[in-house]
Amino acid sequence: MEFHGTVSAFASLKIDMPRRTPDEVLCNHLVDNYHYLALPRIVSAYLKYLAYPDGHLVACLRWGSAP
Repeated sequence: MEFHGTVSAFASLKIDMPRRTPDEVLCNHLVDNYHYLALPRIVSAYLKYLAYPDGHLVACLRWGSAP
């Protein structure tokens, strides 16, 4: 499935924080299998998000604080 357009073109945009939920496993799986660095360990504080425009998962975003 392909998505084209701007965020405002979609009926809805849901952004979830999967930390400490079953979706955190999904987020880790996506990064481990599709990111060119695989799944580097995040140390200290971190944020994870899953983005769903119109109910379709399109992005897994992660940020970690500098060690």
